Amino acid sequence: MQVFTLSGKFLHQIGRQGVGPGEFKRPLGVAVDEKGNVVIVDEGNNRLQIFRGADFSYHSKISGLKCDFQRPWDVAITRQGGIVVSEYYGHRLQIL
Repeated sequence: MQVFTLSGKFLHQIGRQGVGPGEFKRPLGVAVDEKGNVVIVDEGNNRLQIFRGADFSYHSKISGLKCDFQRPWDVAITRQGGIVVSEYYGHRLQIL
């Protein structure tokens, strides 16, 4: 994932390819919360990862038994700060 200004100037890279913390197989959906944190769903790793907005460093992930994603496809942030994830195979929305 790469971050650019509105005029197209490269600012920062978030993560890299892989399966570890801060790494992606197939990142698809991106959202930014009210604190500026970047939330990214990774369909290839069946998880959601959060990066700090100040420096884009890895913060945390949500996956496994906590939410049992089935090919997460997109992500949105609610006005109350909740995270909504749509799933391709799961045919559902999960509100975290």
